[in-house]
Amino acid sequence: MKKNLFLTVAMLVSGGFLFAQSGGPDEYGYSWLDNTGPGGPTTEWIDITTIGTEVTGMGDDNVVGPFDIGFEFQYYWTKPKTFYVGSNGYISFDRQVQHSSGQNPHFPDIPTKDFAGNHNFLAPFLCDLNFGGIGNLGKVYYWTNNTDSLVVSFIDAPFWEAEATNPLTYSGANTFQIVLSAVDSSIQFNYLKQEGVYNSTYDPAQNAVVAGIENINGAIGLEIFDVLPAVPASFKFFYPEEVTYSVIDVLPKYNQNANNYGFFALKGVPMGISTMVANAGNSDVEAGFDLVSKVIQSSNGTPNGPTVYSGTIRVADLKAEESRLVTQGALYTPAVTGSVHLLTETRLKSDLNTDNDAIETEMVILDTTGKSAIALSYVDGTPDGGFGFEGAGIVVTPPFYPVTIDSVDVAMALVNAELPSNAFRLKIYDDNGNGGSPGDVLYDTLVSGDTVVTTPGIHMVRLDNGVTFEEGSFYISWEVIQGEDSTENTQIMTDLTGPFALNSFEVIGGLFGPYRSANTADIFIRPYVTIPSSKPAPFKAAFSASGLAGCVATDFNFFSHVADTGATHAWTFEGATEGTSSDKNPVVQWTTPGTYTVQLVISNDSLVDSMSTKITVDVAPIADFTPSADTVTLGTPVVFTNTSTGNKLNAWDFRDANNRSFEASPTYTFSTTRRFNVKLEVFNACDDATTSKPIVVISATGIKDNSALNNALSVYPNPSSSLVNIDANGLNIEQVEIFNLVGSLVKVINVSEFTSIVTINSSELAEGSYFVKVKADGQFGTTKFTVVK
Repeated sequence: MKKNLFLTVAMLVSGGFLFAQSGGPDEYGYSWLDNTGPGGPTTEWIDITTIGTEVTGMGDDNVVGPFDIGFEFQYYWTKPKTFYVGSNGYISFDRQVQHSSGQNPHFPDIPTKDFAGNHNFLAPFLCDLNFGGIGNLGKVYYWTNNTDSLVVSFIDAPFWEAEATNPLTYSGANTFQIVLSAVDSSIQFNYLKQEGVYNSTYDPAQNAVVAGIENINGAIGLEIFDVLPAVPASFKFFYPEEVTYSVIDVLPKYNQNANNYGFFALKGVPMGISTMVANAGNSDVEAGFDLVSKVIQSSNGTPNGPTVYSGTIRVADLKAEESRLVTQGALYTPAVTGSVHLLTETRLKSDLNTDNDAIETEMVILDTTGKSAIALSYVDGTPDGGFGFEGAGIVVTPPFYPVTIDSVDVAMALVNAELPSNAFRLKIYDDNGNGGSPGDVLYDTLVSGDTVVTTPGIHMVRLDNGVTFEEGSFYISWEVIQGEDSTENTQIMTDLTGPFALNSFEVIGGLFGPYRSANTADIFIRPYVTIPSSKPAPFKAAFSASGLAGCVATDFNFFSHVADTGATHAWTFEGATEGTSSDKNPVVQWTTPGTYTVQLVISNDSLVDSMSTKITVDVAPIADFTPSADTVTLGTPVVFTNTSTGNKLNAWDFRDANNRSFEASPTYTFSTTRRFNVKLEVFNACDDATTSKPIVVISATGIKDNSALNNALSVYPNPSSSLVNIDANGLNIEQVEIFNLVGSLVKVINVSEFTSIVTINSSELAEGSYFVKVKADGQFGTTKFTVVK
């Protein structure tokens, strides 16, 4: 069922759609108008085909980018700097988002939360489009004036067609565009051409086409249509005139590498556990929060084995839109081999978006002892899934350099027992493409189908000339080339056992796109590389701390990560009780709140290097506040005066419909009559503290309106043989007394927390009728129920 936050009036017209005039606002405040209504945009088209830049590399179900927006654009509470173009009619901000039709519904309702993180996008025509195939005229252009305007145009983008029904694999033509304006933070969708229909196998009720905008966590957005549009048309999304939606949202963006790909570690070699934390909200987090990292051994692909490492570090304040690389204090020394789960979580009680508080990264621990070559593999030894597309690929970052790729394993499955009619192509790429994407092809070989085993298994391709890398990452692709028989009878296999490396790609027409099942499968491709002879460790100062923030008069532990065992350590601790140290791993305290610089200088006979960081020290906060009144009539504002000490972040919960604020001393008007336990939680770099106080909101006619409570009370089921509910219809029940027919009190229930429903186990009572006296929000009312056996 749709959950859109707008009202529309619409009717079908000639297979297309005549749209409503307006929609919204969503929870953040965005609204939209189309070109048919007052105040809406005029129908327009901005031709950028002669002045814009063509987006090359567009194919089927792929994503290309990043590209610079060229200016600061406000989108919800974020300010994206780059965008990616999805071949299925959308752009995403600051990360690759993969929307393809291989799910139910085909494309998501807008907004829709999911665990793949496929949010933060603008979709004027989200549909199964195809820029591949011989003679395809579909193109995408973008143009920015690098000041305040960006235009992204999809020109003659056709629908995807199954090869069995259309050898070209495309039909129709759709021309539409996105226009961003920093002048008013508006977004406009323009539609110029719509010819043809999406693939007939797609159920229109399952979003064969959908359009709208969605925020960074998928919780907020606006959908404007889910059928083919009538053209020409224009839709404009308006940024709210006043933003009242305040967001506290800290998260771990990635572990160890910027894409959160799986990574390799070496058994017995100490390593730091690093996480990029970010503030994705629109409010500064002027207090500390905890970052927790755990390494857990895998059990049947899940993180249910022993925990072999656990670290918690306190992080100081984080400004809105700020990101910071944080390294756990103690080093981790891998003692086992194989795949383990690195789980990282941010813990801040006032965080409003808990969906992104935790991430998982695959770590593969290798033992190179006594070996001259090793597989850099994210898959186990048993392929157990299939990949039904024409090509696949992976990206690999070695744990040492130089490395020479000697051979590559690819797991293949046969659809039947015959030798495949297909041929195959193995390619190895440098990572010197745009944004670290596949660039130069360093190896390319054709593999005959008759060399592949006739039963499902692993096929090894030995390179006639090894490919050597001194730094960075490399990409490997395996493409299935169609044989004379039009029916493909081979599949690339996958590993369905977690953890998953997220480093797999679909390769269609030689173009890399995100693998749509990367969260549940790894492509079964693995390279074998030569292990280099040992090299001296780089002379580099590096350290971490048990906390980047904390309390006065508590221990801060500092850990040197310097690999050179002969290096001399010289620590400087600004403002600490001991200002210097020559220990490798010193312990220090501060007695005065403040932000201080810690520096490590290392040296040997000929080299010197240094590193520094900031440490924030606070005293523990105390939460307290004073309301202007503890009993008010409905509609009367209550002023909450914050009397807390040591508070740098204030999180109020009024326990009402519009129930939160981050102001220091807010004024709030409650929406209904009842007792509210107002909670204030305060934070600083050291700790957090909580307090709550009751506010009673009464009707203007007074608190003894017995008839009002009598009318509000209901009992169900009645009669009852097991459980019976006393419902005060939203009023806060404080006490329930139960009397039998002769007036004897048989049960008293005192309620400490807010609730408007109290459940009684009537099976504990004798059969018969009972009177109930209820106190709720200072009022008294009576009702009755019957117990049957």
